[in-house]
Amino acid sequence: MAAAAGYAVLALLLSLLQAAPERIALLARLRTMGLTRRQGRRLLVLENLPGSVLAGAGGVLVGWAVVLVLSPGVDLRRLAHASGGTTLSRVPVELTVDAWSLLLPGAGVVVLAAGVAAVQAWLTTRRSSTTELRVGDSR
Repeated sequence: MAAAAGYAVLALLLSLLQAAPERIALLARLRTMGLTRRQGRRLLVLENLPGSVLAGAGGVLVGWAVVLVLSPGVDLRRLAHASGGTTLSRVPVELTVDAWSLLLPGAGVVVLAAGVAAVQAWLTTRRSSTTELRVGDSR
């Protein structure tokens, strides 16, 4: 789980760093039109929310579908019998969907993406807009 979370943070950071120059230039232009630093931070966080909410919902749906597809083919009685549970092997054991085990990682994806976007927004709005709006810049 920790490795998967680390890879998710790395993927988010790399994708945000790739789009950072355009985002910084846009923020600098909007700041010259009267956008405050707080509004700029809020804009950058809200910009990332639709994709992260869709990713979280997609993960929940895929997890739910995997449990439904695999549950007829997975026999948990053998596992219960191998662990020494003689009474468990007589009871029908089914693979079921647990809502919390699906919703918590999905919500974690949204929180993780919002956190990374908030850190990037904080770092981006600390810079002055004069270096971004130089005349003759090739961007």
